Amino acid sequence: MANLTLKEKRLFEELLGMGSGYVLDFSNNSFARFIMETINLDIYEGPGYTEYCSKANKLRQIWQNEQGGIVGKLMEELLDYYIDQYNSREAEPTDKEQFLIQELKGVVKRLQENTAAINLPLKSEDTLKTLLEDIQSSIAKNKPALVLDRLHTFAVKYLRDLCTKYSIATEDPNGKKIALHGLAGKLKKTL
Repeated sequence: MANLTLKEKRLFEELLGMGSGYVLDFSNNSFARFIMETINLDIYEGPGYTEYCSKANKLRQIWQNEQGGIVGKLMEELLDYYIDQYNSREAEPTDKEQFLIQELKGVVKRLQENTAAINLPLKSEDTLKTLLEDIQSSIAKNKPALVLDRLHTFAVKYLRDLCTKYSIATEDPNGKKIALHGLAGKLKKTL
């Protein structure tokens, strides 16, 4: 479940015009396609989403059922879509709309950051077992993005541990953590 406050939900609902049951200018089909392309979720036939309801209620179901990172990605795309609507009409959002957009971009960023911090157990047997359980669960829920996230997190952690073992720096001179491909390159060069 995404960690959205009542205020944040209200702000999204206001900006996206959800009070009438709609979400922006989407039809049922275009909304279903948008959701599928963005987060690979079938909002009309997928597990937990077969109950017929309005597009606004479908979006509320996603907020309730999905993890923060998934919701963050979807809401970021919806905000971009909202902005693109204005750009296509060569118009500018009102001051209030611009304020809402900025507030909600902060919410999206928080949702996406909270998901990135996945701590796997240190024991390799437990790590592999936990990883396999999460992968199987995510596959069963038709969420390949979560599988990739878990694999990426595991790979980064594993390479950071290896780098530490061989006294290889895992941060650049500015204190920023080195990305996965950079860690792999440093290990390759050292070993």
